[in-house]
Amino acid sequence: MSIETCRITELHPGVYYTALPFCSSRLLPYLVADTTGYLLCLGHRTGNFTWRPYDLPLNTAGERATVLSRSISFDFLLPSNQLLSLLPNLRPAIHALHLHTQPPDHLDLHVIKGKARYDLLREVGWSFEFETPGNDFGQLSAPSRAFLEAFLSHPRLNFTDLP
Repeated sequence: MSIETCRITELHPGVYYTALPFCSSRLLPYLVADTTGYLLCLGHRTGNFTWRPYDLPLNTAGERATVLSRSISFDFLLPSNQLLSLLPNLRPAIHALHLHTQPPDHLDLHVIKGKARYDLLREVGWSFEFETPGNDFGQLSAPSRAFLEAFLSHPRLNFTDLP
């Protein structure tokens, strides 16, 4: 089974999608033309398989404790320019959405799927959603077909050798 890359399809009404050849989080700067807004990263992982101490909140009240953990997974939100400045120190895997405004607390994209997901993203204002494991095919979706077309014709990208 082969995956067709760099072909735009309509995933849901008004939501366009393309699979990308092997790529990593280093592709993100080519996607963020407008560094205003926020990047919401979902399921970000840090750590490795070695038990080491981390200072973590253990409940919703924010009570913190130093615990031993091998890896930590969490969602986080940063202004776009701040995340882009941290990108060289992040892992190659990423799941990021570019949002025009800070999302509401109830926006849990791990749970909200399909039409409801895209309706909420439209309300918040989103530019794209990019996901890659960092060593395999990536996925890119956006509310604008023109956004994907412009990205796929980016003059500084070689789609047979993406960052």
